[in-house]
Amino acid sequence: MPVGASRSTGIVQESRVKASLMRRYFCANSNKLSGVFRRERRVKIMHVTQPGSAGVARVVLELATWQAAQGHEVTVAGPSDSWLAAELKAREIVLHHWNARRGPGLSTWREVRELQRIIQTETPSILHLHSTKAGLAGRLAVKGRTPTIYQPHAWGDWAAPASWRFLVRRWERTASRWTCLTLCLSRDELAHSDSLSISSSRLVRNGVDATKFQPRDRRDARERLGIKSDARMVLCVGRLTKQKGQIDFLEIWKQIEEETPNVLLVLLGQGPDKRVLEASSDGYTVRFVTDCEDPRDWYAACDIVVAPSHWEGAALVPLEALAMGRTIVGYDVGDLGHIISIHGVAVPAGMKELLHHELRRVVTDPALQAQREIGATDHVRRTHQSTDRFDEITNLYTNFAGK
Repeated sequence: MPVGASRSTGIVQESRVKASLMRRYFCANSNKLSGVFRRERRVKIMHVTQPGSAGVARVVLELATWQAAQGHEVTVAGPSDSWLAAELKAREIVLHHWNARRGPGLSTWREVRELQRIIQTETPSILHLHSTKAGLAGRLAVKGRTPTIYQPHAWGDWAAPASWRFLVRRWERTASRWTCLTLCLSRDELAHSDSLSISSSRLVRNGVDATKFQPRDRRDARERLGIKSDARMVLCVGRLTKQKGQIDFLEIWKQIEEETPNVLLVLLGQGPDKRVLEASSDGYTVRFVTDCEDPRDWYAACDIVVAPSHWEGAALVPLEALAMGRTIVGYDVGDLGHIISIHGVAVPAGMKELLHHELRRVVTDPALQAQREIGATDHVRRTHQSTDRFDEITNLYTNFAGK
């Protein structure tokens, strides 16, 4: 047999052995995870998050609130001076102060030790880690000694510099040995998990609280916000960062504004790109809203929601917009096309000309906008209720050994 063929055969056999060992480890942890729920009616669950605001924090808050209402003992480890901290206090859910930086660095080992102390003090039955930093620190802190759920909310190597991506992927493969269940929010996340040979992944899509996000009168909302009733308003909700794509979208918006009279773009969110965006939008009708805790009036006031993100796990914004009866135009990342169905348009990521074309069509055609809004609320209530998703997650906790 040729040397190259022998070496290839050896690599394949080694990969199969590793995969077999991972499956055995995973099954053992799955039994452990399911056993926790079978033995205990009231389960101690700890959620861990580095972000204290925006999408990840909101998911943590709503999931923790729902689980506490189901009778479980729920705590959260996260930033002390944050929107999340205030909301948890109002709902009487215990917050353990864990203040971590967004990215890895010299502070990472201190953050791991602090989280380790919190976990040892609290002794949760289930550890649910949200997003990349919590996934890093939490799995280093317990290394599988506590049944661990990891929810990436977008994989870390998607945001990492090119020189770091190999290391991030290698870390995720290693850390999967300490992970009972990896919750993916979209087919994009699940496919990436498969590419990393992570066998513990399951798809559970995001949901929205349709009792909170309900249609409101557009004219009344505009009066409250001081927006002209006849303006064609486009809303972009999200942290002002490279990921969310606002800087690139401004190029499209400038064309829209030059082609179409009486239009307004509202950028709702905070983030490090704010100054760059303000400078780039000088002379155009762009309004920045950085201190908004409740976006519902803004959804109600707008005509179209634009979603120009370069990558997403699965954003909450499209679900909230649909629940409030608004149409969406954006890049098809994080299963946007699946989410919006016939109530908007999702174009391939990065195709600026096509995004410009589709957005301009809706901006200049109120009848098309109205047609796409029909049934949007019913669609999201039927397919993406948050309570259904929370119940699905808990069922995965309890029954995963049989899946």
